[in-house]
Amino acid sequence: MMLLGAIGACLAMSTSAATMIFETPNGATTGGGPVDARVQFDLGAGSLQITIWNLQDNPTDVMQCVSGLFFTLSSEGSSGSLTTLQGLERNIAANGTYWPVVGSVGPIATPGWLLSGSSLPGSGSTWSLNALGGGQPEHTIIGGPNALGVYSAANGSIAGNDPHNPFLAGPATFNLSITGVTADTTVTDVMFQFGTAPGNNVGVPDGGSSLVLLGMALSGLSLLKRRFC
Repeated sequence: MMLLGAIGACLAMSTSAATMIFETPNGATTGGGPVDARVQFDLGAGSLQITIWNLQDNPTDVMQCVSGLFFTLSSEGSSGSLTTLQGLERNIAANGTYWPVVGSVGPIATPGWLLSGSSLPGSGSTWSLNALGGGQPEHTIIGGPNALGVYSAANGSIAGNDPHNPFLAGPATFNLSITGVTADTTVTDVMFQFGTAPGNNVGVPDGGSSLVLLGMALSGLSLLKRRFC
């Protein structure tokens, strides 16, 4: 009975999952280069935390840096704001070495990321997080260096490029306040934007998040079975 009760509780938690994870498809490219990014949505009452990782290490071109995110929420609401953004600022020199900007990103005006959204009556709301709306294409999210701690493959669009420095080294965490969002809100139509010009987008299959959540639920059931058997 204890096992059945625990399984029921786990299933109840999974059906109202507040976390959804999406990742670019295998082999995704933009601008001729490979890209690899992951985003996690943590949903609560009137709040949404978005965490973005750039998984493409030692990139060659700024086209491989994440500069935006588009998504649709099942809950309607056109009122939203970006309250905080946290991430490590990183300056990359002409020789591929880098040094961190002391501290984490604080005021949202500094990194230039902007939130915009619009309501879709009867079908939710669409949203955009974009680093290209602030007038200067900096603070895009870059992957890590090579095993020696150097961006050895970086060309002039990254290494020593003043307009594009500093970058954000992931994960970058965005805290949003959006009316109408709850823990039961679902996320679909996720699309990453790469580079410093609009239009370099890579879509993510909607099914990816469901599979991740199902895997988490099954993993939890396995642990409970071992505990109570």
